[in-house]
Amino acid sequence: MLVLAAALATLVSAAVIETQAGVTGYLTGEGHWSRARLETVYHLERYALVGNPRELALARKALEVPLGDRAARLALERRPADEDAAWRGFLQGRNNPDDIPRLIRFYKYFSGVPFFAEAVSTWRRGEPQIFRLQRIADWLEAHWREPGAGPAAPEVLAELDAINAILQPMERDFAETALAQAIAPPRL
Repeated sequence: MLVLAAALATLVSAAVIETQAGVTGYLTGEGHWSRARLETVYHLERYALVGNPRELALARKALEVPLGDRAARLALERRPADEDAAWRGFLQGRNNPDDIPRLIRFYKYFSGVPFFAEAVSTWRRGEPQIFRLQRIADWLEAHWREPGAGPAAPEVLAELDAINAILQPMERDFAETALAQAIAPPRL
């Protein structure tokens, strides 16, 4: 009986550690996502004002992060899940290659669990704003190709600020929802 209890305790401990590690991987990924969003907005603002193509290239490079994470999520939601595409997406999202197998496993097995489902729902709600950033980048690129183009209208900068105002609380909600689970004591 003692051996069985020890084995069960070991399994529970391993499950708790794996869950916490999975949550930590997603929190790290959220940090990359948030920094990429800030980089995108920063470079688009600079591009809007001066039209330097390097700023546009940096903004588009930063946009690859949330788009990669989205591709990973969509790949994992396919039936059957496309783990190779998820791997590539998470790698594009600046995730550590050593963490990617855990990110894939965690999503596959925990995406329906309430705390993580809520975080994923927040993730999905933020994606339209990423598409807005893409459209702004495209619009600004077309704007600067026009002969005699000057700084973009203030409305463009206001829209970038509005996107930030929408995404910042969503990023915080994602992290707080996931973090609450990561630090919650295990229920035995």
